[in-house]
Amino acid sequence: MSVMSVVCEGVINNFPVLIIKHEKMGHLCGYIAVPEGHPCYRKHYDQEPALSLSVHGGLTYSEGHPPMKEGDKQWWWLGFDCAHSGDLVPGYYFRNSEDVYRDETYVMEQLREMSVQLAPEEFMRLVHKEKK
Repeated sequence: MSVMSVVCEGVINNFPVLIIKHEKMGHLCGYIAVPEGHPCYRKHYDQEPALSLSVHGGLTYSEGHPPMKEGDKQWWWLGFDCAHSGDLVPGYYFRNSEDVYRDETYVMEQLREMSVQLAPEEFMRLVHKEKK
């Protein structure tokens, strides 16, 4: 049995996106791909310029392929998970009554916001703003 399953995949603003559910823990993860030539292409999630992106919990993934899928040298995948403090993770033993389950709608909205941030003109504004 796979540890993860695909919940949704598609394209937002010309960026491939993917939502995966961690089967054992029950939380969702969101992934978006940037093409070769983009400033984030082949950048680790904790390096600039990828570090400048604002997403739930921060980026936690950067690879040449999304989880569970074959790689494609034209794309570099960036991702985040919804298993942070304040997130309700169904498979986690310790829960806080204030924790919130981040559902598919929430993850998709985060991916939409990332797609706007990753658009060439917006991305350059974001990076230059961070450097000031």
